[in-house]
Amino acid sequence: MKFLHGKGYLDQVTEIIESHQDLSAAVAFWGSGVELLFRKRKGKARTRLLCNLGSGCCNPTVIRELLSRPDFEVRQLTDLHAKVVLGDENHIILGSANFSANGLSLEGSEATAWEEAG
Repeated sequence: MKFLHGKGYLDQVTEIIESHQDLSAAVAFWGSGVELLFRKRKGKARTRLLCNLGSGCCNPTVIRELLSRPDFEVRQLTDLHAKVVLGDENHIILGSANFSANGLSLEGSEATAWEEAG
């Protein structure tokens, strides 16, 4: 088990997304640019996502893009606040970061308002 912080958190999320056949993620809020993390998942077996669409905190363009992919299943739970990513073979990330520019430091430290951990 490792404690992840800053770029290390993004690196581990990216590694699980890109290298695992089956992927499940329960992450409440999805922001612009996050769909790019999934661009290398073509040909993977299955990607299941659970997010909170009822709050208005998910970027609808991102959700539409992910829903357009045949290997993606997106479901919603209005009171979801989880941040869990499951890969194959017992790989898991439990954390505090939403899948957003701030949460994953996608735009570098200048976009990070919070210290996230996993």
